[in-house]
Amino acid sequence: MKKQNPGKKIIRWALAGLTAVLLFIFTFALGIYFLGWNNFFVQKLCVFIPYPAAVIDSAQWLSFRDYSKKATIISRYHNLQDIISPSDDYNLNSWQGEKYFQVAKKNILSQMIKDALIQKSASRYNISVTQEDLDKEISKIAANNGGIEKLTQKLNQVYKINLKYFTSQVVKPRLIQEKLRLYLVDQGEITVEIESFQDWINQKAKTTRIFIPLPQYYWDSDQGKVMFRDPAMNQYENTTIEPRETIAS
Repeated sequence: MKKQNPGKKIIRWALAGLTAVLLFIFTFALGIYFLGWNNFFVQKLCVFIPYPAAVIDSAQWLSFRDYSKKATIISRYHNLQDIISPSDDYNLNSWQGEKYFQVAKKNILSQMIKDALIQKSASRYNISVTQEDLDKEISKIAANNGGIEKLTQKLNQVYKINLKYFTSQVVKPRLIQEKLRLYLVDQGEITVEIESFQDWINQKAKTTRIFIPLPQYYWDSDQGKVMFRDPAMNQYENTTIEPRETIAS
């Protein structure tokens, strides 16, 4: 009887294991990018597998994990608001609530792209914020929310986030954005109008490739509501989306 080469057996097992791992990664990539998977297991998996939500300039990755976490924060807010004041606007089991949530998710990714582009440009021009800047801004926000303790409590109860996360993900990017905008105005690259700065960002965002599925929609000024490109998403009438006050105001 011919002896089996141990080396070939090891290679076969290694190839089989590699194939299984690649199939596992590919299966979840299909789920994330084509089926919209975003459950607890997917979020934990993204700790080890850095699926991108978008890529800027073919080099800078915006992680699906960060996007997923922010989408979860928004869904918690919706669920809490639906408990406090039941409404189809916040009920994620209703068509209207799901539409609003889909718009919110697209806004999340748009903001992530915008923040990344702003940070990249700010680094180029040596623009940064100091701890003193952050402390002053947090103090202003806290004053509008009943003090630092109430602000911290509100962040935890409504969004399930702490003050540190809020500072790094909301306050700091906003301060950097304003410093960059003023610098560009001073240099004559844009005008003082906010729309000019937005156009500047949109121009830079053209090199961004988005991977996750997002609804395509537009604002219908005649009807005063968001309308989706997919006609199936517009089958219900009561879809007006009103601006809402945020905790950072």
